Parts: sequence; structure tokens; C-alpha cells
Amino acid sequence: MGEKPTLIVEFTDNYGDPITDAIVTVNWTEAGLVFSRQENIYVATIDTSFEEPGNYTLVISASALNYRYQQVIIKLQVLIPLEIDIPKIVEKYWLETINITMYIHDLYNNRSLDNADVKYSWAFGSGNFTFIGRGLYILTLNLTQYPTGDYNVNVTIMKEGYPTVHDNFTLRILPAPMKFIYVDIQSGNELEIGQNLTVKILLEETVFDNPLDDANVTMIIYSEEEVVAVAQFDNTGNGTYFLSFNTENLSLGSYLVEIYASKENYASPKAYVFTLLIKEQTVNLVVARIPVSTLYFSSGVAISAIGIFGGGLYGYKLYKIPWIIRALDKVIRNIAKGKKTIDFSKFPQIEDVLRDILGPEFSKIGREPPRKITEEV
Repeated sequence: MGEKPTLIVEFTDNYGDPITDAIVTVNWTEAGLVFSRQENIYVATIDTSFEEPGNYTLVISASALNYRYQQVIIKLQVLIPLEIDIPKIVEKYWLETINITMYIHDLYNNRSLDNADVKYSWAFGSGNFTFIGRGLYILTLNLTQYPTGDYNVNVTIMKEGYPTVHDNFTLRILPAPMKFIYVDIQSGNELEIGQNLTVKILLEETVFDNPLDDANVTMIIYSEEEVVAVAQFDNTGNGTYFLSFNTENLSLGSYLVEIYASKENYASPKAYVFTLLIKEQTVNLVVARIPVSTLYFSSGVAISAIGIFGGGLYGYKLYKIPWIIRALDKVIRNIAKGKKTIDFSKFPQIEDVLRDILGPEFSKIGREPPRKITEEV
């Protein structure tokens, strides 16, 4: 109803040659509707706007001089026009359940169209909308069953006495957003080379604010825009991820560190960025206060040489007994037996002895031995 179908008639003789001077009419109006000739065919347009819905019989008549009168009967059904109200684009986050509502209106009777057969089809199958009353139909989909993306959904509406209507809309399934709730750099971001960088994070999806497990959480370390290390976090449950990364293979200096998270059907959060500083190792020094008027030692075992340097105390174990200690051992044994007395002027000062002993050890840590040693450590 309201549409304007076009009728086309071709009128020919027995040899198939067109008859171009015929009069062709159709009984659509009381006076009849006359076809117009367009080259070798006859054309008429029928306006259904003023007719009641229903079935009509059309009689097309054709006559021409010296030709027999002809009639053709065709059937025309005038249907009730429908108006469809459905959104053209529907979008929801993955994780959500979506309810798509459509309203169908009977324009001729100015009322809702109830109990129609409304079907849909798309990339993942087909089904029916559910009628919920007063011209409203609903389609419910759990979006976690489908991957994210844009999908075309075709809709077909059928009911006796009404035209079959085809429509469509776009269903857009959006990646579910997630975010870092916190990033805890437990070890601190200034480390001595060889120490472990330890980081703990909490990851959540923000549709329902629930902890998110089984994500791919990655740390990337850059040095002047070049990737020097990549490490994966371990998922310890309840949205928590942990990483312990040893820095022994890094060089001294400053690094840019980025932490990323990704998971299928989720939108990655903004990367967490911080600076990592790798420093030289420091020596853990033994602290003691003992008299050093003499050196305590025993032949065949290690000697502990301890001194106060710049207000701090440093202790090192030497597993090779220097020659000077062995010589002192021999002298002491002779004195004990009454064979010798000690001429101390022949021996080096204690500072020289300790410097000779400790010099190689200080070289290992890149430092010079002290110039003066006090009498008490």
C-alpha cells in the first residue's frame, strides 16, 4: 500500500513484430488507466495509495486497427505498509549481555504489529526475535560467546496480509577495557648490578570491576630505544601478577622500563612506565672493634687483617699466608726456644705489612689501600 508498481506491456503480431499504434488500458480506475507508448512497449504506473489493502484483479486490454482485440488478466495484492524502528548500529562491550529491541508499526491501521514472525541471521547463525507485547520484539545475545568486531545482522519480518520486510543493523562488539589497579616496584628502581628487580601488579577489567587472570603481562627494558630485555609476569591468581628479574646481564646506567598487558577480546591498558637505575656493587664490610697492638695469626690457617679506614672498618680473609707472616712465625718459635731475640728495626712497620696484604684485595674492588692505619680497629 502506498507503493507505485509499473506495468509494462509488449504488443506484437503473430510474426513477433511490435504493434506500435495500439491502445492499451487497464481497469485500475473507473475511467480506466491508459498506457503510454515508449518506443515498442506500453507503460503504466499504478498508485496504490488510495486503495484498500487486499487482492485485486487487473484486466489489461489492447486493440489496434486490423488486429484482434486482446485481454490479459493479472492479480495484484495491496499490502499494509509497515514501519520498522530498529537502531542501525548497536554496540556493547565483550563480557556484556545485549538486548536489541525493535518496534513494528502498522501504518494503515495506525497500530502496533503484534505476533509477527521476526527472524535474524548473521555470521554465527540465525534465530528469532521474541515478541514481548505492543509491537515490541527483543533479541538477547551473550557477547562472550563471540569474538570482538563489527557484524552485519539481517532481519526479516513476515505476517499474513503484510509485506515481507527486510532490514539490517550493525552489531559492534567492543573489546572489554582493563587497567592496572596498582604497580608495586617492591625492590625499588635503583639496584646494584646482579640484584633482582621485583614487581607486583593487580589487573582488573573495568566493565564489572573484577580481577582479571590469564592475561599476558610483559616487561620490556629499553636502552636508548633498543630492547635489551623482555620478561613475562607470573599470574599468581585473583588478578595478581609477579615478576622477579635478575639484573646481572644489564650494564651500569639508566633504563626505560614499560609494562604491558594483553588478552584476547580485551583492550590493553596504557603501559606503565618507569626508570630503572643499575649501579655498581658495594662491599658489605665487617664491623669490629679489637686491639691491633699485634696481629693475631696461626701458622697454616687464614689471617684476618682488619683496619679502620676513614671511620669505617674493613675486613678481608686471606687464604694465602704472606712471606712476612711465615718469617715472623719462625722468629717467634726461635725466641720461645731461647735461641734468638727480636730486632724490630729489621721488620716493616704494621702499615706496610697490612698494605702489602690488603693491596691486591682492594684492587679487586677498584680502590687503593689506605695510607694510614690507626692503632685500634
